[in-house]
Amino acid sequence: MGFNVTAPFSGALLFASLAAAQSGFSPGGANTYAQRQDWNGLVRYARSWTASEPGSAMAWYYLGSAYGIGLHEPASAEAPFEKAVQLNPRWAMAWNALGFTYLDLRRNSDAARAFQHAVNEAPQQSNYWNNLASAYSWAGRPDLATQTLERQRTAAARSATYVDWYNMGNGFANLGHRQEAIDAYTQALRMNQRFGPAWNNLGVAQQQLGDYSSALNSYRRAAAFGDSLGNTNAAALQSGMAAAQQRSGGRQMSPQMVREFIRSGQAHAWETNHPGQQGNPYGRP
Repeated sequence: MGFNVTAPFSGALLFASLAAAQSGFSPGGANTYAQRQDWNGLVRYARSWTASEPGSAMAWYYLGSAYGIGLHEPASAEAPFEKAVQLNPRWAMAWNALGFTYLDLRRNSDAARAFQHAVNEAPQQSNYWNNLASAYSWAGRPDLATQTLERQRTAAARSATYVDWYNMGNGFANLGHRQEAIDAYTQALRMNQRFGPAWNNLGVAQQQLGDYSSALNSYRRAAAFGDSLGNTNAAALQSGMAAAQQRSGGRQMSPQMVREFIRSGQAHAWETNHPGQQGNPYGRP
């Protein structure tokens, strides 16, 4: 699976504008450790905070964040995040972070349930929908993953960024819905025509549908905007087309004939950027 999963912690630790807790602990104090990437220090701070204010969802969230994003210990992050959502069940960000923790623990069905809570509380957040679709896919439910992406197009379209549309395109592509993937990549490029990975992955979808001329143009645009895979894919496609043309003796080439001569192309950006990770989650920490 090659979904682009959006990290739950990017910017999530910056709560310095919130009011300080009565005990003297505060998001600002916690952020001091986070900004220094002193994760063991943040664990100690957050543990003291939870001991002083066991009813503070924020304190438990910071403890989970220290373990989850800082120390990469999802087993230790699980209980603090679960406590945070128990104390504040309307907190979409905490549900999202819990979903990632379950993914890291390979508990994909539990991750889907957590991401569903995040979606329910903040349906305008496109990345939560994408994360939910990813969890369904990894749980072996491509039907629910597809339904989620289709609902995402409607529910979060107005607030979606070009990265959100790119991620959506990757979701559709991995589920084999290439035309839907093309539509999503195209929308991403309407918003940011210089985004090389979207041009490359658009080319992959076009090539898989047999639209080789458009694919070649997309690969070249990807290369022009700094995505090295664009050059790789363009060269492979050109080589395959030339070999097929030579074999055909000048006759009209069928898409099947061209496909037979293409061996090394069709590389998506996420496959190269994050090899070996679960789902190759482009964008995850």
